[in-house]
Amino acid sequence: MQAEPADRAEASVRVLVVDDDPSVATLAGEYLDRAADVRDVVVETDPRAALETVESDCELDAVVCDFKMPTLDGLELCQKIKHQQPELPFVLFTGSAKYKLADRPGVEDVDALVIKDGERGRYRRLVEEVLAVATSA
Repeated sequence: MQAEPADRAEASVRVLVVDDDPSVATLAGEYLDRAADVRDVVVETDPRAALETVESDCELDAVVCDFKMPTLDGLELCQKIKHQQPELPFVLFTGSAKYKLADRPGVEDVDALVIKDGERGRYRRLVEEVLAVATSA
């Protein structure tokens, strides 16, 4: 259910979605945008543009990011973002299994991990994780 305009004004969470696959980025953004607690969603398909967005936008409440992307992977982007804004929650939304990421530098900076496992519920889980980390920050 999409938030009504009056509810949207009361919503508090602003999310940046970063995925080099435009269809995944858009779909994740649409699911997040339907959540009652989400005020606004910004979608970027280029990790460097996402970094610029974080640098210029102090009102973000969470970042959702893919792992495998050109120029910067999700963990590299997470490290750069956490260097600038250590308290900004970062959710990794990836097709890479958790065990593949366990030894990667920067994984300790990730606040939540949601696996793109092909299940229809992955976007619902993404919304739940984003709201959990954004509202607890």
